[in-house]
This record gives sequence, structure tokens and C-alpha cells, in this order.
Amino acid sequence: MRSFILSQFNLVKGVSWVIVISILALSFFLSWYHVRDFFNINNPSVISAGKAVDALTPKNAKILAIYNGDTTLLYQTKRSGWASFEKSLPEMINMGADFLVFVNPNQSELALAEKYKIVSKTPEYVIYNLREQP
Repeated sequence: MRSFILSQFNLVKGVSWVIVISILALSFFLSWYHVRDFFNINNPSVISAGKAVDALTPKNAKILAIYNGDTTLLYQTKRSGWASFEKSLPEMINMGADFLVFVNPNQSELALAEKYKIVSKTPEYVIYNLREQP
């Protein structure tokens, strides 16, 4: 009688482990299925600008990567810096900003070429050196 109870207990214990592992695996799969689109970059200009900054600036440069406060552009540059204007541009330069990057620049962003030297300019992005004048 006692061995029958123990064998039933071991069977229930084994089935319980299978159920727990199955639920955990299914939870991870369904979670990833729902959040995976949050990791897609839908703007190829961000990737192009990030590669250009990585190729054209020193590794220790501080970047001001403006993309509506989104840190995706800053991440693509592989540099440290800021994803938005915390203060005015002259104050950001005093805080250590070396380069400024805009994706899909508009006319007001392109007008900064009067004050700062353009490192690279394409229809997708513009990179300014904040330490040099034109």
C-alpha cells in the first residue's frame, strides 16, 4: 500500500514539473511575440545617420542626437551623449557636446550651418561639428 502511494506521488510530481515548464515556455514565447515589434527600427535614416556618426567622429565624442527625444538614434551612433536638448545649444556645448545629428532635417535645422561646420549632409541626415565654425 505504501509503495503505491509513493509511486502515485512521484507521478503527480513529474506531471507537475512538465506543466510548470510548459507554462513558462509558452509565457516567454507569447511575451516575445507581442513585444518583438517594439525592437524594429522603421526609419532607415536613423541607421544611416548612426553609421555615419560612428565612422566620422572620434570614439570619445559626445553626441547630441536629436530624434524627438527617442534614444534610438543615440544608440545607433555608439557614442554617449544626449537624445534631446536639455538646455540651449550653447549650454549643451559647455556641457561637453561635440557633434549634433539630425535625422530628416528641416530648414531650421539646416540653418545651423551658418554657425557650425557640417561634417556630413545627405537628405537623410546632417551632422554638425559644434567645436568648429564654417
